[in-house]
Amino acid sequence: MSDIHYDVDGSIIRARFTKPWSDKFAGELLKLKIYRINMSRKLKDFVYNLDYNYDKYGRAKCHPADKFDIEFGKKLARKRLVTKYNRMRYLFFKELDNYLASCRNI
Repeated sequence: MSDIHYDVDGSIIRARFTKPWSDKFAGELLKLKIYRINMSRKLKDFVYNLDYNYDKYGRAKCHPADKFDIEFGKKLARKRLVTKYNRMRYLFFKELDNYLASCRNI
């Protein structure tokens, strides 16, 4: 993935997206045309505060007894970063589903 940047500090590798999470996720919402619906205040706050509420790094740390392998560390850090991002997306769409269900009940 070319949109991921890696920082190596000793035996710790941190992976992060080159764009902020809010920009990346807003781009996904634009592709899905979700910007056209009137979102609740909670959903708007969710999107606007992404960069503050979520840890933006995937970290991999080598145990002192193990041999340091930068490529394995990068893969592990990337996997943890993508897992965090996907969890955030899941929480947003779960909240969106609840909001749309409440709109149908009106």
